[in-house]
Amino acid sequence: MKSNRREQSADRWRAIIKKNYVTMSLAPPEILSSDFCASIVAVNADALQYVPKSVLNYTICLVAVRHSGRALKYVPAKFKEPEICELAIRSDPRALQYVPESVKTPYLCNLAVSHDIRAFPYVPDHLKTAAMCKNVVMQDGIMLKHIPAQLQSDDICSAAVHENEGAIKYIQNKSSKLFSFEALSQSAQN
Repeated sequence: MKSNRREQSADRWRAIIKKNYVTMSLAPPEILSSDFCASIVAVNADALQYVPKSVLNYTICLVAVRHSGRALKYVPAKFKEPEICELAIRSDPRALQYVPESVKTPYLCNLAVSHDIRAFPYVPDHLKTAAMCKNVVMQDGIMLKHIPAQLQSDDICSAAVHENEGAIKYIQNKSSKLFSFEALSQSAQN
């Protein structure tokens, strides 16, 4: 009789959690099996934040990230391996912001930025290349504010200002600023 009540209670909890994953944080830990938690994050990746540490594993994290790359923000550092990070970036390029610096590679950063330039601010300066920077500013000149001074060549600054005149305020090199201002002046006269 007691085990029947426990099972009914567990079934009620599971039904409630399926409707509202936030209730996972209130549920008795014994009903939150690894398989059950994986089934919940497969439907709503944000539920990953409520999976108890005692059952959280790489497979559950992988299921969540497959559903939504943004779930990478809830993945514990010990599971943020290159494979899961790449999967997250392929799903949502801006998930690059949740990739640990030690895992970021030129490949992952290029993958993210080539699919969505809004991932560019999350690329560490030492992994930014002139080609990547020029490609980004040709699409959004204001991204120049995320380019370190040593990469702000006349070419990149000119491309940024050509795309958006307001980018001139982000030029850090005086000679590039002068060069871009002269180019702007000439285009205004034509």
